[in-house]
Amino acid sequence: MKGAIEKARKTYHYTLYTWRIFRQIEANINTALTREHNSGRRNFVLVSQDEILELLRETVQNLALPGAQFIFLTRFDEVPPGLTSS
Repeated sequence: MKGAIEKARKTYHYTLYTWRIFRQIEANINTALTREHNSGRRNFVLVSQDEILELLRETVQNLALPGAQFIFLTRFDEVPPGLTSS
């Protein structure tokens, strides 16, 4: 029983740590997109996969960025020509 309690405690702390990382990533996404929007950017191409892609989608849905348009891709080679900037 003692081993199960210790394992549950470790699992809880790892889950809490992981959750905090995802919330920090979400805050960083929010900050970066808001900053770019405030500087005049309206078209965004966001490239990611798996859980981070879902986090991007959720974060964008919760942002109030008037006129912003988002394209979500899973690979950089999917970015259409002319959408990249230097």
